[in-house]
Amino acid sequence: AELKAQLEKTAKPLTGFDKIPGFKAQKNFLKLNFVLPIRLEKTKGVSVNMPNSLMLTGVNKDETQKFAEALSQEAGCRFTSIDFNGNHEKTIDKICEEIEKSEENFTSKDKTKPKTRTLVLVNNFDQLVAREGSSTHNDTTIAEMKSLLNDCSKELGCTFIFSTDDPSKIDSTVIRPERVLRVSNNFKKPEPHEMNIF
Repeated sequence: AELKAQLEKTAKPLTGFDKIPGFKAQKNFLKLNFVLPIRLEKTKGVSVNMPNSLMLTGVNKDETQKFAEALSQEAGCRFTSIDFNGNHEKTIDKICEEIEKSEENFTSKDKTKPKTRTLVLVNNFDQLVAREGSSTHNDTTIAEMKSLLNDCSKELGCTFIFSTDDPSKIDSTVIRPERVLRVSNNFKKPEPHEMNIF
């Protein structure tokens, strides 16, 4: 009992991807395309090519939140989230505010504060930039998001992350490859035999 108490006392809390069981393929993909480039940038000072946004498919809002938070911890990013609740203008304003904060952190000359990238989770993104014919379709918002997603990562150190159960709900011009990196075509829950911690 005494040994158990000591082990519990010294055990480190799980962080990053260790907090989430399974999803080994997705974790490997994100480590290669997101986490490792950021570490190279921080430790070696090399210029890296980062995705402007990451799209997950097949996960709900709560799962996306947990995965986004774990990814930001794994990569050492600043993390924030934004909800779209039907007001396009307010949501775009919030997104622009977060991009400005990201730029401040990413381009800081303060040697006591190493430059840091930002990961912004946008909940209900598929409603924010819905395809034509949808009740939440908005041409102005789509044009603004396309512009923001063109170079937000390279110039401003900001990458967006979002999920959808059906990519066809989103305006196709928004999720072109230069703007969006698709993490998985089927971000399904792991089977019991796949529930290993990565």
